[in-house]
Amino acid sequence: MTKLVSIYFKISSKECMMLAEKLYNKGYISYPRTETNYFPDSMNLHKIINELRKNDNFGWYANKLCEEHKYQKPRKGKMNDKAHPPIHPVKNMNKSLKVEEKEWKLYEFICKHFLAVCSNDAIGYNTKVTAKIQEEQFFCKGLKIKEKNYLEIYTYEKWNDKIIPSFQVDDEFYPTSLLIEEGITQPPKYLSESNLLTLMDKFSIGTDATMHEHIENIQKRNYVIKNSKSLFIPTNLGIALVQSYKKFKDIGIDLTDPSLRAKMEKDMSLVASGVKQKNEIIRNYIDIMKYIYQEIYNRIDVLDKNIHYYLNNPDQLSYT
Repeated sequence: MTKLVSIYFKISSKECMMLAEKLYNKGYISYPRTETNYFPDSMNLHKIINELRKNDNFGWYANKLCEEHKYQKPRKGKMNDKAHPPIHPVKNMNKSLKVEEKEWKLYEFICKHFLAVCSNDAIGYNTKVTAKIQEEQFFCKGLKIKEKNYLEIYTYEKWNDKIIPSFQVDDEFYPTSLLIEEGITQPPKYLSESNLLTLMDKFSIGTDATMHEHIENIQKRNYVIKNSKSLFIPTNLGIALVQSYKKFKDIGIDLTDPSLRAKMEKDMSLVASGVKQKNEIIRNYIDIMKYIYQEIYNRIDVLDKNIHYYLNNPDQLSYT
């Protein structure tokens, strides 16, 4: 949820979670701190859709699902925390109520997302044309949408017709123009919050319920700043810390590598699902953390010296 809200509304993950908790405490949505992405068979989704028929803004679509038999059982995802269902609306709230704009946007998004997952797939036809000029091949793609279905309500995703001329095999034509463009490889851009959340998810850094806290912490500690375009810029302190951590690689410790945290998150999930024993996991990671702490403590002068060096020699700082 936090990643999509960051993309569509430019709302930070921290603020998103605060707004979600307000909606939850008011009884409008389900518990928001969950990673579950499929509904149990025992859950009455029709009851929720019926409740949303009362809504002034998107009740028309809830009516359509009910009256035109457009309802489609949601697909089952792979995540289940065994405690809570996916985030979904619980009761209707109309925009006429006096709620702040961002709170309404989040509620509307959760409702529309729920209605979308209870809908049929959009249907369209792709066309691909291959043209050959001497030994070079060129491609063009077209799209004709037949049924929008869930896209009628989920307006955050854009899927538009792209009409191209009709061709037959072996047709010949004269191109209107031929251009050769030159370019150079560009360095990657700074990360937006949605980009960062995607990478955190990829490397199992935190959960949906805690990622926003990690992002907030690195800003509070002045490791990164968020600029006017909502991009994260590493500070000299942040880069110096990373460079200094890398000095411990020679003793087998890399605190910049997310794999240890990822493995720990995975093992905790296995404990939750009953595959592994809690005490075994706790003992294992206490031993690992003790070793890391002791080694760094014994060489704290190395860490201190390197951070001091990089902060006083910013020209030596690099991201690699």
